[in-house]
Amino acid sequence: MAIILTEPQMQFERPRMCRAAGTLATVTGLTAIEHEGGATDRSTLFLFKNVAITVTDNGATGSKGTKLYDFPKGLLDIAGALCNITYGYTTATDGAMVSGVGTAAAGADGALTTTEQDIIPSTATAIATSAGTFVGKSSATARLALFDGTSAAKALYYNVATTNDPGAGAILTVNGWLVVHWQNLGDNTIA
Repeated sequence: MAIILTEPQMQFERPRMCRAAGTLATVTGLTAIEHEGGATDRSTLFLFKNVAITVTDNGATGSKGTKLYDFPKGLLDIAGALCNITYGYTTATDGAMVSGVGTAAAGADGALTTTEQDIIPSTATAIATSAGTFVGKSSATARLALFDGTSAAKALYYNVATTNDPGAGAILTVNGWLVVHWQNLGDNTIA
């Protein structure tokens, strides 16, 4: 009887549940480019071209959360995010404007807190002569948090807020880019 020795075989491919890209929200002027890295790594680049965001007049404050993306269902590890965005604004000045990126839409309180800015923290984006910039990045501790989207998929929101009254019909015109580096670690609710 002959003994046949074989070498173990390894196959390198992305686990089935981790292959899915997210879904881009329908926003005029917004496009996204998905990049896959090894295993479960992804980078999603969002390009803003004259995206009009109407800032909600909440009485004494203003805010708006614009949904950009639905991540696929699963446990997400967001490594970090960066953005470089310019604003045009129908209001001439607003020294209290802040911007951030999070997994929940901005509330009506004139500030960005908790999940409204858990990807890129609230950043001062003062408006002067109807223009402003938002150059932001994730904090050094952002990667330590995992985002549990196993029961319901997580979403990505672009948020702005101000403690000033924007008045009715205030429009922020957004141009630039946002990149989010993330991994879908899988979903233990799939049988």
